[in-house]
Amino acid sequence: MAKPDSSDIDLKMAETFGEKPKEDEDEPEEKPAIDPKEEKKNTELERSKWRSRRKMAWIALLAEILVTVALFVAPIEEKRISIISEAIIWFYFSMSSIIGFYMGSTTWAYVGKSRGR
Repeated sequence: MAKPDSSDIDLKMAETFGEKPKEDEDEPEEKPAIDPKEEKKNTELERSKWRSRRKMAWIALLAEILVTVALFVAPIEEKRISIISEAIIWFYFSMSSIIGFYMGSTTWAYVGKSRGR
């Protein structure tokens, strides 16, 4: 019995899942023409989003640093710090989440660009 060709398998799977089989994978797909003004607007919007995300991450990092310095330098009684310790922990967690999200999404976008997504 002859071993099935990979194109036969692809065709059979496409029929099974109700997809149209690809005729020729070497031909690039035609992309619709994008208006240059619309493209510029989208590019500026993306830049604005990344600027805002970066600003938010920097503000979160600076807030963590300022709170840490304030806890060590300010003359606050240990009893008062122990009362608000839970809020301080949540503050650090939320600020670190913002910073981590920015770093992760930046890395994800960079990897996506290098893979051509």
